[in-house]
Amino acid sequence: MSEVAYVNALVSVLKSKGGECELSVLGKLVPKPRGVVGSLGAVLRRNKDRFVVMDKKNRVKLSSSPSFKHAFQNPSLHDMFGLIAHVAAEFQARPPPATKDEFLSELRGAGATSEVLDQMSRRSYVKVVGGVNLEWNLAKILDAARRLPAEDTAVATAREGDSTSSIPELGERREQAESPDSRFEFVQSAHDLARVAATLCDGAGTHVAVDCEGIPNKSLSILTIAASDCVYIFDCVRLDPKDVCAALDQLFTSDDIKMFHDLHRDVVALNHFGNLSRAETLFDSQLAVEYGTGNPLASFDEMLAHFGCRTYSTKDRAKRSMQQEENYWTRRPLSREALRSVALGARSMFDARAPILKTLGDVAWCTVLEASRARADFALEHAGERSLCFDTSNDYAVASAELLELTGRLDKLAIEPLKFESEVADLLGLLPDDLKLKLVGGGRQSQLSNMVERLLSTPRRRRDEESIVSGEPTNEANWELSDVVLDYGRRPWCMLSRERVMLSDDPERMVTRRDLDAIIEKIGGFGHDNRAGLERKLHRISAIRDRMGEIVGLTMRVGRWFRGNAAMLSDLLLGSNKSILILGEPGSGKTTIVREATRLLSERLNVCVVDTSNEIAGDRPESSLALLLARVKFLTPSLDHRRRRRRRQHSARVHRAFIMIEAVQNHTPDAIVIDEIGRSREVEAARTVKQRGVRMMASAHGDLRKLIKNRELRGLVGGVETVTVGDMMAKEEAKKKGGEASKVKTQRAGEPTFDALIEVRRGAHNEWRVTHNVAAAVDAILNGQEYSFERRSRDPGTGCLRRILAHG
Repeated sequence: MSEVAYVNALVSVLKSKGGECELSVLGKLVPKPRGVVGSLGAVLRRNKDRFVVMDKKNRVKLSSSPSFKHAFQNPSLHDMFGLIAHVAAEFQARPPPATKDEFLSELRGAGATSEVLDQMSRRSYVKVVGGVNLEWNLAKILDAARRLPAEDTAVATAREGDSTSSIPELGERREQAESPDSRFEFVQSAHDLARVAATLCDGAGTHVAVDCEGIPNKSLSILTIAASDCVYIFDCVRLDPKDVCAALDQLFTSDDIKMFHDLHRDVVALNHFGNLSRAETLFDSQLAVEYGTGNPLASFDEMLAHFGCRTYSTKDRAKRSMQQEENYWTRRPLSREALRSVALGARSMFDARAPILKTLGDVAWCTVLEASRARADFALEHAGERSLCFDTSNDYAVASAELLELTGRLDKLAIEPLKFESEVADLLGLLPDDLKLKLVGGGRQSQLSNMVERLLSTPRRRRDEESIVSGEPTNEANWELSDVVLDYGRRPWCMLSRERVMLSDDPERMVTRRDLDAIIEKIGGFGHDNRAGLERKLHRISAIRDRMGEIVGLTMRVGRWFRGNAAMLSDLLLGSNKSILILGEPGSGKTTIVREATRLLSERLNVCVVDTSNEIAGDRPESSLALLLARVKFLTPSLDHRRRRRRRQHSARVHRAFIMIEAVQNHTPDAIVIDEIGRSREVEAARTVKQRGVRMMASAHGDLRKLIKNRELRGLVGGVETVTVGDMMAKEEAKKKGGEASKVKTQRAGEPTFDALIEVRRGAHNEWRVTHNVAAAVDAILNGQEYSFERRSRDPGTGCLRRILAHG
């Protein structure tokens, strides 16, 4: 008799005696077997959760309340509790394994692994002595097995090495009938591939469920197909993925419905190794959820819950493991948990067909089926990206374009191609005639082709220059010109297509005082910040002065206006009340986005523009056409045009913080737009504005990770503080992150001033990162993890928007 059975016998005798008796009487009624170590008193004390020994009275009684606590609700411990149930049932009549090796060998079929043993050890179900021997807390194990929820007591019974295994019944308690016993087969050889492919292609039934794992960059590690009788898991690491897809080509092109969830990357991977473009009957359950709820990003578990299907914690654990280990699906051998997770996912997807069809009905089912094919076509054409649009009837919520189009709804926000307004000709009009030749008319190519003729004939050269100078800016100048730099005594140059281009091929052509004075005269002078602009234009001219105050250099920055540039943010701008921060390096297009977003907001709201650098609205009192609908503007004066003289005021940065508060107090705005927050005073002012309930849009330099390291600006995303934690919390943090325990922890100090964040990069004007939850992103970064964001992109010619979920 084992100690477990001995303890149970003691409990039975005590219950028959009213729950209490003398130690000597108990010892006579239940003799101690030879296999139990220690005296009767030692056994009772080892099981103090069930017995109370009263030493002075030499008596023992049953414990009225168990002292053990078990984390049954923790899904990551599901396998551990399944093994505990097995141990409690298996070792009633014999002692449990005494060493770690015996534990792994005897209980391998029940799911015993070093990870599970470590979980049991941390929770005092067993103690590992010297890294080898095991001391079992059988009292706690029996208590856990006695109180374990019924759903978690089932344990996989398949032996290690079997190709076909039973899928355990996991998940939450359901009153509905359980699905029939499902089995999975792990296909790793060419012989098994041919056999299974023949079985699936000859008679899979009305539908199959398909899932792919390990598919970044068009790779494929695992292909899972669930049919009515079994779940087949194809090992695409040991087998060639092309051979797998070729063997299953008849299935993919058949009339059987292929059910996916979020098929974007799956179809790209399958089409890369096969030919999924000919498959017509594809069904995306994510679109089915969107049809009923409007949620275009429903997760797999959310889909199962929406249609009343079972959910499985094993799938969640596999996802967490995959995020922690980059090569989770490519390593071999695969763990039992990995195989179990993909089998359960495919089986639950297969079983979901009936409740989905019942909920949707025949007409909606056919609509989703057609939308799924359209989604697959778009994903194949755009490398797995999503087609994005905004539903105006649902507060401009993000929606799947293919579904809205097929439902015949007219409330989709029309995304038009970008309308480009650069007005480069006005800026080039300030330059001397001979410095325009490469930027107007035929541009650089015309300049080179006419070089010979200019050398041969001076009159002809003059005519050519006149014709070129009088022409319009070149396409390259309109789109790619960013800066023109004129420094006294040096060669003039510009930044064109992100390259330095000399404005004159004559190496002796230098910028003269006459060139600078002519431009200054056309501008009318500079303000206290050494900046000037053109009337109703967005260009900026900045001056460099010597120690005597004389202007010795000019930087002419091109200002552009893209109508429709902020359309990718329609859900945030028009469908929410979130404050938005735009981050990017200089020249990445932050101000261009802010300018167009201001126009969109001003169509609905009372918008105040705090523009101390005069980049959003221009340098003159008349606003740019880009902000024609903005109700109020606040400009920090940079030039007194009536007196044509420079004037000194308070620091522009201090003035900006003052104006932000003044705008809220005096003009009751719905939203305030600020360009380029760069000082701690402005951060505090922005926090004050947010606390008064006014929405904000602003820009700043850098990206989210750099912003968190910036002491002056990180208050925009909640700030950072260092705290000292207790020993227990320090150990828990060390277990989560790995490494040594530290009692010093860095965490977010408060709520972010901005709710959503847009990250843009120089040269990638049509691809942005969108972070909807800034607080969660900052917490993830501070914990050393990746944060979730959307990568949104568009075709500037057609206005077609795309989206893909990512981590960074």
